[in-house]
Amino acid sequence: MLLLQLMKQNVLLVTMSLSLLLGCVSKNKFTQSQTEITRLKSDSTLLEKRITQYQNENAHLQTLSATIEQALNIRLQEKEDSLNFKEKLLKDREYSLRDMKARKEEEQEAFYSLSRKIFAVFTDYDASTLTTKTNCTHAVVMVNDKKMFVGNSLKPEYLATEINNKAAGLLEKHPDLMLTIVCYVDSNTQITAKEDLWNLASLRANTLSKLLISNHKNLALRIKSATGLPNNNQTVKYQAYYTEYQFVSSLTPCIPVK
Repeated sequence: MLLLQLMKQNVLLVTMSLSLLLGCVSKNKFTQSQTEITRLKSDSTLLEKRITQYQNENAHLQTLSATIEQALNIRLQEKEDSLNFKEKLLKDREYSLRDMKARKEEEQEAFYSLSRKIFAVFTDYDASTLTTKTNCTHAVVMVNDKKMFVGNSLKPEYLATEINNKAAGLLEKHPDLMLTIVCYVDSNTQITAKEDLWNLASLRANTLSKLLISNHKNLALRIKSATGLPNNNQTVKYQAYYTEYQFVSSLTPCIPVK
């Protein structure tokens, strides 16, 4: 009996010891579990903060990217607009140059057409009496003064009246024409009158213009006279002196085309 009681007591003690031991182990595991849970919660909170931070950074980068993209698109559009504008300017300039060249060619043709009409009036004379030329500003009729005036005097020959009448006919027919009568004298001219060379040329030009105006008073404002000496480089068939009837149009100026 005593032995049985002792065995029961030992079993009870062992059971109690095991229970205490198991209780201690369970408490330690529970404590460890709580600690692990706390750590995991802390890690989770930290991860959530990082995720939120990354989301915010991502949103900021997306906004920044959109802003940069928009700025680039605006810049590209500005460059495209600028290129289109410059291209339009170049085309407009090209068209303008073409139009200008066409107008110059038309004006040049109109001038030479008018010159031919002027020269056609004087085709009845030989080269020793009269020649024509154009310098792209004037249509010029050059007349030998030896056949325009009597000797070294201021008395006009019949040819002077004839040339004046033809010039008047052209002015009447073409209201845009202006006429300048220029008498040239050469330094080798020998004259018996007291007037010097310039005075002789001036008096002759005035004589012709006055004669023309006296017969055609309505043309007075479109006629003037002048005097001059031949250019050294100018080829003049009439070595002593000669007269130019210089016609210029106010409507059809000659513009050289390169």
